[in-house]
Amino acid sequence: MATPAPALAVLLASEGALDDAVPPIFMPDAASFAAAAEDARALASHPAVAALLAGAGAGPDPDAALTDEEAAAVTAYAAEAAALEAVAAAAADADATLAGLETALGGFQGELGTISADVRGLQSRSASLTGALAARRSAAAALAAVLDLLAFPPSLTAAIHDADPSTPPFVDAVADLGRRLTALAASPRARAARAAADAAPAAARLQARAAARARGWLLSAIGGLTAPRTNIQVRQRAVLAPAAPLVAFLAAHAPTLHAEVKAAYVDAVGGVLARALRAYASSLDRAAPADGGAAPLVGAPRPATGVGMVADLFKAVTGGGGAGGGAGAPSPSPYPRAAAFALAGRGALLHHLDRPATVPGREGGGGGGGSGDGAASPSTIPPEEAFRSLNKLLCDAAVSEYVFCARFFGGGGVAAAALAPAVAAVEGAHAARLGATGDAVALLLMARVASGHALSMAKARVPALDAFHDRATLAVWPRVAAALGAHADSLAAAGARGPGAPPREAVDGEGVHPLARRCGALLASLLSLSAGLPEPRLDVGLARLSRAAAAALARAAAAERDGAAAAAAAAAGAHAVVAALGEAEAAAAAAPLPAAAPTAAPEPPPGPLGSAGDAAAALWRREWAAAVAAVAAPALAARLPGAVAAWGGEVAPLDAETAAAGVRALSGDAWAASVAAARGAARAALARSPSAAAAAAAEVGRALAAGYRAAWDAAPEGARSGAPEPAAVEREASRPA
Repeated sequence: MATPAPALAVLLASEGALDDAVPPIFMPDAASFAAAAEDARALASHPAVAALLAGAGAGPDPDAALTDEEAAAVTAYAAEAAALEAVAAAAADADATLAGLETALGGFQGELGTISADVRGLQSRSASLTGALAARRSAAAALAAVLDLLAFPPSLTAAIHDADPSTPPFVDAVADLGRRLTALAASPRARAARAAADAAPAAARLQARAAARARGWLLSAIGGLTAPRTNIQVRQRAVLAPAAPLVAFLAAHAPTLHAEVKAAYVDAVGGVLARALRAYASSLDRAAPADGGAAPLVGAPRPATGVGMVADLFKAVTGGGGAGGGAGAPSPSPYPRAAAFALAGRGALLHHLDRPATVPGREGGGGGGGSGDGAASPSTIPPEEAFRSLNKLLCDAAVSEYVFCARFFGGGGVAAAALAPAVAAVEGAHAARLGATGDAVALLLMARVASGHALSMAKARVPALDAFHDRATLAVWPRVAAALGAHADSLAAAGARGPGAPPREAVDGEGVHPLARRCGALLASLLSLSAGLPEPRLDVGLARLSRAAAAALARAAAAERDGAAAAAAAAAGAHAVVAALGEAEAAAAAAPLPAAAPTAAPEPPPGPLGSAGDAAAALWRREWAAAVAAVAAPALAARLPGAVAAWGGEVAPLDAETAAAGVRALSGDAWAASVAAARGAARAALARSPSAAAAAAAEVGRALAAGYRAAWDAAPEGARSGAPEPAAVEREASRPA
């Protein structure tokens, strides 16, 4: 076995010494060294360990190397000793500096705590001071408001005592004084202040001075409205309107003086408007037609005296009057012409209700036809235009007064009082004009004018004339009813015979009785104007007038020389009335009149001429059908005895025997022959009126077709054998005559 290395030998030899030399504190297990020595001795014989031990003995001496290294380290330490001492000194200085900083920071920390406590104290004190400041400011504001109410500036006092009342400085000063007095009365704090008792006498004197000067100037300015040739609207806007604060001051602080000013204004403006409207109404009366509005009656001759008779007499003597005049010309008819009852262009004023009032005497001032038999001259104003113009002036004055008084006096009650004399003047003029007017067309135009103006004022939200318009409309209706009754009475007396009776009228060149043309023109005019008027009694009067006209035309036709001529006259007259109503209906549909009142349309809605127009049209269609039947009856009776009975089937139910006879009479080729005969008879009877003849021929076919269908429905099944179907008959009847 190889010899152990010196180091290992030393280790093994010093096993006991190491155990003694190493303090137990560094030997966690004392037996470990003995175990390690035992392990070393056991491993010493291992080939690898032996080889290692053999090689280690040939290397450098570890102790010598350690000694060298230790010597080098000591030398290096000695070389660096000075630097290390400097570093140690610097470290000591740094420790001292850090200790000083620590001491300073500790002092700073203590001081910051003290400052924080001071800041918290200041914050608390600031909060208390802020509350005190707010309270002081509130008290100062309240005191300032009280002082502002109790202390009147010298400029305010000087303006109220010395400024011209018509100038803005005085008006502004009075308005400021009124504001202060109102606020003082509404402020319990100001009234409770001891200074209020001291300032009260001065405030009362200033208030009395302002009220007295405002009253004096307002009464003077209002009195200026009554000066001759003064335009009160211009003076209101230029002089009175800027002084509205003076009136408000009197209303709030001098009610007695305010009432005096209002009364003065009402007296001044009411008198001016009443005088102006009375003067205008008088000028309209002087420009009225010469007949005074006494229109002729449809069924009676014109009065024996008057302008109409003088004009006709003048035409007869001088040969005037158009064709037929001159020597040997027939004397003019005492009856009015149909044009006297036609609406013509008179309804145009309903489309221009807001046109300025007509000025009498101005060229073209008439604005439409008159109520008499002829056209109005340019200087003549018909009654409906006079009614509209006077109403228009009153409405314009009412709008102006209502707007001005609402701003000047703070309400429209003063306007109503100021307008009362003017309204009374206009109502008096209307009453006189309505009493002198018997023209039903003019009266209906007046009714529509009154309703239209009421509607315009309602849209403008000016209620000052509501009661006036209601009274004006109510005043027209009795006159309308009286005029319609007079026309109906004249028709009832038409055609009278006996001593003193007017001459009988002859049919014109077209075979139409003049009474039919007058009735057609009157009914067309009245029905056109009555559409939409909210007056149930009007429908009753128009229905009575239509029935009276139909009866009068029947009597006039019956007075002809024979039955055929009577039937022809009845048919031609009925056609003239139906044609006039049809033209009026077409005109109303093409250009409806303005709405008369804001009423809801009934269900179902009526035709263009209203419910009264529908009733009149139905009545005259029946009259027309009966007249055509009378014309064609002789021809049908001669050819087909049962045709006439079948014709009446559309009016009254047929019994089975009559219906069977009618069906058999019109069966086969007899139908075409009977239609041709009836149409020929109608054309021959109405040959002088081509339009009436063509309409009668068409009516023959329509009526026979309707009668045939009625007979077909009522006839027994056996009677229909060989007879044409009603549809075929209706197609044949619808062919042009």
